[in-house]
Amino acid sequence: PSRFGCRLTAQSTRTRARRSCSARVGLRAPVTGNVRLHQKHILTAQVDSSRGVDTMRTYIQITGVIFGVVALVHVVRLMFDWPAQVAGWVVPIWVSWVAILVAGALCVWAFRLVSRARQ
Repeated sequence: PSRFGCRLTAQSTRTRARRSCSARVGLRAPVTGNVRLHQKHILTAQVDSSRGVDTMRTYIQITGVIFGVVALVHVVRLMFDWPAQVAGWVVPIWVSWVAILVAGALCVWAFRLVSRARQ
């Protein structure tokens, strides 16, 4: 046992020991019912579900635009035969073809999700 009377095993970490011993040592935050004081505002606040949907829609639109730009940059790389190099490794042209397919598919998927959410 440690000096607080908590049993520590070889597998326990400092965090686990702190959690299991905190009740005896008095390190816990004050509790009101089953809710800690710093969490009370989370439960009492009004939740606007439409705001969460709008936030997710905006996030999906932004990711769709980003994937579209990435696909477009790879198309431009193929058109102008731009060389690409990453940490001394010369990136072959076929990588751009794969990147166009993947980024383009993710872009289309994102905008399909947004259009379905509007219906």
